[in-house]
Amino acid sequence: MTTPRWIGRPVKRVEDRRLITGRGSFIDDLPTAVNIHHAAIVRSPHAHARIHGYDVATALAMEGVIAVITGADVAKHTKPFPVG
Repeated sequence: MTTPRWIGRPVKRVEDRRLITGRGSFIDDLPTAVNIHHAAIVRSPHAHARIHGYDVATALAMEGVIAVITGADVAKHTKPFPVG
C-alpha cells in the first residue's frame, strides 16, 4: 500500500478567501422555509463540562417549540453501534 501524496503537504484551499473576507454563505444566511421543522442542538459553553440537568418544560413552553429530544430519548430509540 502506498501513502497518498498529499499527506504532510500543503493543500490549496479554494474556500478560504471568501470565508475570511465575509463573502461566505452559511446555513443561517438562508431564509427559513414555511411549515418546515428545524432542530437546534444545545451544548454546554464549557469544555468537558458535566451537564447535571436541564429543564425541558421551559423549552417546550417557548413559542414554536413542538418537541424536545434528550440524550436519554435518543438512547431509548436507537441501537448504538461501534465505528472503526
